[in-house]
Amino acid sequence: MIVGTEPGNSVCKNPFIQKYHRAIFYTAWLLLALIQSRYTELLDDEAYYWVYSHFLDWGYFDHPPLTALLIKAGYLLFKNELGVRLFFAFLATGFIFIVERLINPSNLRLFYAIVLSVAFLQLGMVW
Repeated sequence: MIVGTEPGNSVCKNPFIQKYHRAIFYTAWLLLALIQSRYTELLDDEAYYWVYSHFLDWGYFDHPPLTALLIKAGYLLFKNELGVRLFFAFLATGFIFIVERLINPSNLRLFYAIVLSVAFLQLGMVW
């Protein structure tokens, strides 16, 4: 058994964190995604999606129309990189929450560590 995972033996002694760790994790994840969305330049693919969001259609050569609709809706709210990525940040956070609920991990620290490792892989793709 991993140290600190036994019932009643939590590494964190703060009762607020013990009670609201999920809300803290998902809020932090979403805030980091929104900050990254605002302050990094669009990649080539994202710029391509942004262009075809200006010409809405039922389908495109390589994508269904939902990508264009989400970008168009976000860009109506924010006329910058955040607008292009806004709804995708919410969808990604929701997806992680749904995966957690579906697999019901016995060790939430391990689940959070795996999710955070995916974020570091995404950083490698940007640089």
